[in-house]
Amino acid sequence: MSEERMQILRMLAEGKISVEEAEQLLSTVERSQLPSPSSHRKFIRVRVVDGDDTKVNVNIPISLAKLAFRFLPAKVLDQYPELDFDALVQEIEAGAEGKLVEVNDGDTSVEILVG
Repeated sequence: MSEERMQILRMLAEGKISVEEAEQLLSTVERSQLPSPSSHRKFIRVRVVDGDDTKVNVNIPISLAKLAFRFLPAKVLDQYPELDFDALVQEIEAGAEGKLVEVNDGDTSVEILVG
């Protein structure tokens, strides 16, 4: 049992709060301990393949997602200005999963997956 719950129950036992107040406090503690939607997705994977060579194949914590996009070759970023990386980060934080981006340009391909 968490320390917060124990403290609420002590206050109830000592008569410092009513049963209704204890119930409200316990409910608040439980809600604050629920995981956020993105916490289930611990990593994103960025993979860049150029011809037969894998240039980037990295799993990183979602908290570093913005940094991961710096690994993408400038050539890809220049050719595909419609890729909105801030929007991708928002999707990840909202709980998106699976393949979010797949770009193929001749011999070069880029994939960003959440899992």
